[in-house]
Parts: sequence; C-alpha cells; structure tokens
Amino acid sequence: MLFLDRPAERPEELFDRIEEARRLAEAVLSRAATLVVGMRRVGKTSLIKSVTYNLRRIYVDARAFEERRYITYADLLDALASSSACCPSTRGSGIS
Repeated sequence: MLFLDRPAERPEELFDRIEEARRLAEAVLSRAATLVVGMRRVGKTSLIKSVTYNLRRIYVDARAFEERRYITYADLLDALASSSACCPSTRGSGIS
C-alpha cells in the first residue's frame, strides 16, 4: 500500500523521505532541540515516529495549542508531563 491510513511507525513505512529522515536522525542523535513543522497531512508525524522507532521518546501533539496566540513554559511542561505519564513503555524501549 503506497499510503497508509495512519501515521507510519517504522522506517520501512516511509515514502520518499530519505533526506528528511537522515537530517532528523542526525539531530536526534546529537540531542539537538528540533522542530518539525509543515502543512497538515504532509507526513510530519510519520517522519518523527519512524525515525525514532527504536528510541526512547516523548511525543507531544501540539494541536492542543492551535487556538492559542502563545503558550507559556508552564503549558509546555504540563504537556510534557501529561505525555510522559499517560503513555506506557512500548517495545521495551521507552516512552512513545
């Protein structure tokens, strides 16, 4: 199947994102703070999830902040805490 009805989870599920995956992997491995931005439904979540498939991660869906003009540091910390507390370890490798 060329396109999935859900975000890709594994690297082999990505389509035509070799360069983006390489650059994101470099950033992740160097522990650089990284933002992935783009229009809706272009594959941002798929890129992130597939590149970090076997890594410990906390995934925060920023759509919760869409309607706000700004967010505070406390808002971000709350989102991180919620994401890390509610998500059980997957594949024995960390937080998803």
